[in-house]
Amino acid sequence: MHSVIRFLLIGVFLLPLSAWSDEATLRVAFVYNFIKFIEWPEKSQDEAINLCSWQSTDDVDQALTQIKGKSVNTTQVIELLYLRTAEDVSQLLPQCQMLYEPRHSKTFPLPEALPKGLLVVSDEPDADKMGVAISLKRNQQGRIEFSVDENQMNIAGVVVSSQLLKLAKNIKGGQ
Repeated sequence: MHSVIRFLLIGVFLLPLSAWSDEATLRVAFVYNFIKFIEWPEKSQDEAINLCSWQSTDDVDQALTQIKGKSVNTTQVIELLYLRTAEDVSQLLPQCQMLYEPRHSKTFPLPEALPKGLLVVSDEPDADKMGVAISLKRNQQGRIEFSVDENQMNIAGVVVSSQLLKLAKNIKGGQ
């Protein structure tokens, strides 16, 4: 069973863009798989995982709706929250387990102290972007790869599957 999961993960993470219908769908597939391999210890096993998206475009919104309500495990599903304004950030960010910052969103400053349990995934972030736990970037061959910042994972208080870490291109921090 674990080898089947690993094969599927590798397939999603390593296929070139041409194998997917569009860029947004591919990137959201990564986000969905990240959620499946991260455990939020402070969440009850029957509570939804709130995936928040910062100023996503229509194509990202459409891709995200494909994972709304999908199962993460036997009892948890994904709920979507869209953050479009600074007011949304202040009101909804504390409810988020994962914040997805799509590539075409406007850069916004994250609060210095992120809410406990919040994990930030960013498309093509600037090198100096603080608070990002998982970075999605396109390599020279046109494939999307991801890097993990274990320090940010630890700050968020999440448990990350070793399978996910094995697939990461780069891992920063940690012990």
